[in-house]
Amino acid sequence: MSDTIAHRKFTSEAEDSFELDAEFVRTVAEALRTDDKERVRDLVVDLHYADLADLLERLDQD
Repeated sequence: MSDTIAHRKFTSEAEDSFELDAEFVRTVAEALRTDDKERVRDLVVDLHYADLADLLERLDQD
């Protein structure tokens, strides 16, 4: 995984509207599938609780 993905967690379609980047969600999902707990922790440690909730909802859709 590239460092770019790790640092690009959000996309912005409007100045005040942010959402999790789809590639970031796929990266977290892959780390979960491979049971890479350390990688998952590194990816989500800085997320705001609302963003973490959004991530969990998006992962649940898979």
